[in-house]
Amino acid sequence: MSVSDEIIAAERRWVEIYQRNDADAFAALLTDNFIYTSPVGEKVPRQTYLDNLRDRVVVMTSVDPTDEEVRVHGDCAVVTATWTVDEAYRGTPFRGPARITRVWVREDDAWRALAFQVTDARPKG
Repeated sequence: MSVSDEIIAAERRWVEIYQRNDADAFAALLTDNFIYTSPVGEKVPRQTYLDNLRDRVVVMTSVDPTDEEVRVHGDCAVVTATWTVDEAYRGTPFRGPARITRVWVREDDAWRALAFQVTDARPKG
């Protein structure tokens, strides 16, 4: 399996575990210093991200990734993609496209997410 294939498999695990709101399993996918940047620029550290998942602050009903690209540099990989999502944040629905960037690093023979950023890609106006 190529590194790109390993990263795409990690991306699929991310979605599958996230949709189950399984914060304990999800924690294994994140580095200790993981950071998430929300579509509104909010910086969310690892523990808060996991707490939000556990408390169902964010509930993802579906996601359809397209335009996935993986760039590998040594023990680091960057994924960019378009996600068409159906989710809710604190009860407020979000449906439509989002652009995502996720940085993966190889740590203890496993790929773990170091950073994740989402941009709302719904048409404006």
